[in-house]
Amino acid sequence: MPATFGLLFKHNVLIEVALWRRTLFETITVLILLVIILVNPISYTKSLLYSRQYSENDREIVSHKLDNIDLLKSIVDSRREQTKFNLAYCPNSVFAKQVANAVATRLELNTTIAFEDSDTLQNQFDQRTTLAAIVFEDTDANLETPPKVLSVSIRFPSEFRTLNSFLTEDRLWLTRCSGFVNAKRDNVEEKELYQDIYIRETFLQIQHQVFMEWLHQLRAIYPSSYTEPAVEVFNIRLKVPDERCSSIDVYTVPLFLFNFLYLLPFINILRNIAGQMRNNVFSHQWHYGYGFVKQYLCLILVLFIRLIILNFFMVLVIFIVWSVETHNVQPLVFFGMLAFMVIFTLEMIITALAIAKIFGNGMNAVLCGIVLWLFNYAIFGVILRRYWDQHGNYIFLILSSFMSNQIPYCMQMFQRSVEQTHVIHFMDVLALYVSAVINLLIFTLCFVLLQWRMPGRLISSRVCYSKRRKKMNMDVNIYLGRSPSWHNFEFGDVGSQELLRLRHIYTIQTTTERKVLKNISMRVYRGEIYVLLGHIGSGKLSLLRVMSGIKYPIRGTVFFKGADIYDNLANYRKHCDFRALGNGLCDHLTIEQTINYHVRLKFDTNRMDRYNVERNKWIDILEAQISNRRTRINRLSTGQRHLVGLCCALVTDTKIILLNEPTVELSPREAQIFWSIIAMEKEHRAFVVATNSIDEAEAVGNRIGILSMGVLEASGTPFFLRAKFSSSVELVLIKKPHVPDTPITEFISQYIPGTEPENEIGDTLTYKIDAVHRPLLQKMLIHLENNGKSMGIENIRVVGSEMSDIYMKLVTSFRVQQQVIPDHKHSSMRWCRASNCDVSKFAPCSTRK
Repeated sequence: MPATFGLLFKHNVLIEVALWRRTLFETITVLILLVIILVNPISYTKSLLYSRQYSENDREIVSHKLDNIDLLKSIVDSRREQTKFNLAYCPNSVFAKQVANAVATRLELNTTIAFEDSDTLQNQFDQRTTLAAIVFEDTDANLETPPKVLSVSIRFPSEFRTLNSFLTEDRLWLTRCSGFVNAKRDNVEEKELYQDIYIRETFLQIQHQVFMEWLHQLRAIYPSSYTEPAVEVFNIRLKVPDERCSSIDVYTVPLFLFNFLYLLPFINILRNIAGQMRNNVFSHQWHYGYGFVKQYLCLILVLFIRLIILNFFMVLVIFIVWSVETHNVQPLVFFGMLAFMVIFTLEMIITALAIAKIFGNGMNAVLCGIVLWLFNYAIFGVILRRYWDQHGNYIFLILSSFMSNQIPYCMQMFQRSVEQTHVIHFMDVLALYVSAVINLLIFTLCFVLLQWRMPGRLISSRVCYSKRRKKMNMDVNIYLGRSPSWHNFEFGDVGSQELLRLRHIYTIQTTTERKVLKNISMRVYRGEIYVLLGHIGSGKLSLLRVMSGIKYPIRGTVFFKGADIYDNLANYRKHCDFRALGNGLCDHLTIEQTINYHVRLKFDTNRMDRYNVERNKWIDILEAQISNRRTRINRLSTGQRHLVGLCCALVTDTKIILLNEPTVELSPREAQIFWSIIAMEKEHRAFVVATNSIDEAEAVGNRIGILSMGVLEASGTPFFLRAKFSSSVELVLIKKPHVPDTPITEFISQYIPGTEPENEIGDTLTYKIDAVHRPLLQKMLIHLENNGKSMGIENIRVVGSEMSDIYMKLVTSFRVQQQVIPDHKHSSMRWCRASNCDVSKFAPCSTRK
């Protein structure tokens, strides 16, 4: 079986090519968002509504005094009630306390709050009670006299930032923002001056009062004849109010779009992976020889190549725009962005794998991905914007929790690296890359644990990792109740070639230790359709899993052509194919591509000369029966998908075909086509079909095994089952018109006394004869056939019981108790004492036939 990496890589590439419409829509959407981020046409459109003409009258002297903040109080009080106007300051020195108290008294503030240092002030700044904070730079906490050089910074709550600058009232004072902004944004004479919009009310008041108090203290120590300076205040209006306040802000459109730039690519990856898991693609490919490591590495590689091309183009465009705006080219920044996007791409793919592995359903996985994305944005978006440069542990926690928070942080940091290279510190870069790597490792670990715990749908983890159960002690007593009689089983015809044999197969549920299969022994011959008939939960699927080698029994052996399959499972899977739960078909490939992949997968390299013959054979069959060869799998009905899955299983000369509920949701025509294909191919193969349809089992099964509660109660041809388990036989006679029925009844009563017509409709007589009279029935039929014409009988027919009656009789009359298989002899004895059972009646498994 040429399960090569190249073939699997080509298969995944074809899937991505088939999704070109989805990829094109994803690319266009991302590019549109990128244009909005870089050009920001929304803000530009708004600015047209509030455009102002430049004139000399834009500069006006404002009448407000520098010792009055009533205007700002009225604005703040309109937003919230009962605001307390406190003034914070640091450090807690005598000089700082004197200045702060004087400013608070002059501006009629409530009180002052002292802090030891600026970090403590920053962390404990209460925006609801504190109007502003004064940080005295380069001053000692023990300073009692005013310094000769004063450096202060004034900090305000974030609400005083004018978010929509062009909506600022004319009467409000404006000043520069503390952040870095683009040039030529304000109506000023110096075109290269960096300015931004900030509510200047109280800013100048506090600044003026601080420096005036400092000046007064200096004059007291160093008397001077100079007069106090006179101050004029002007209101500077905007000329071009379309730029954002800082390089990136959470309230602006660009940063908001950066948070959701990669949401659509992430959703598309989720849909693709979860769809394949739903259709059981990975499990079927593992059955064909592809290990899960090889499968996921190939999938990650293909997705990575597709996404990294888009990411490279995006990074290039963003870097060029930033470089042109600032006239500063930083190649190191470009390579840093590219390196981060490599890690981020891997994060997206691994996270999608983990989420899809949890749900295994496309819709549920997509909804979970969207919820996680929105949750992280809503909970951590504002926190990350405010405190990203504080390098706290919570920043690493936020960035490491989910990948969506890393893109805004990344773009903010790298844009500052282009515009203000000296502002970015090593810890900023370290926080980004370390958190990205940590997030990648966390989700990789989660996916590895999920894969280890749930390797694939229907696949046992023990089989996946080649950890066969230890052979149990055959001397352990296991109570099974009354076993079916060996008279309930019919062996195959003399000369039949045995392909598969099961001997004393036991399985249990791992979680509950309830026995699912109990001492199953059966044989499957070449050229037959063996039907496992049983109700839901009877153990049909577990038995098929054991036959296919994707589940180990706790006891018993499976032989293929006389050899134990567990000695070489890889070789056995070349001759066995198992179809269930989605049939392992990819929705986005065409019928032709699907058949082509399975033919290449199953053909040995030395038989590739027959490749075109085999490929055209199955494509022609499907094209004649269901649809065109270029039809995608997702456009087929459920029945048509079953037909394609059957043809994929029949490719080459696979000897054992295992099918679970193959005709569910099939129309009568599709079911007819399905069984006609099997009838055409069954000569050199063996089919084992699990179903709960009695009519279907009777119509197509060469032999039928009735399974109930994990016990194979009977097995044989339909004729054998009727002959063995029929409780009565119906004798149907068709007589000539006007012939009396009394002579016929008297003749039958000579052989079977007490027989009376069960029903008489027109010229048809029906007699019901108990099964105990079957030997006499044969003798009577011989004489009835010889004397029938003399009594006016035209036709004689014997009808046995319906298969449904036989099934119900076996299932309802024979129930094996659900027991727990003990791990050792002592636990078995304790269970027996607890159940008040007689241990002497138990037979060791080794002696049971």
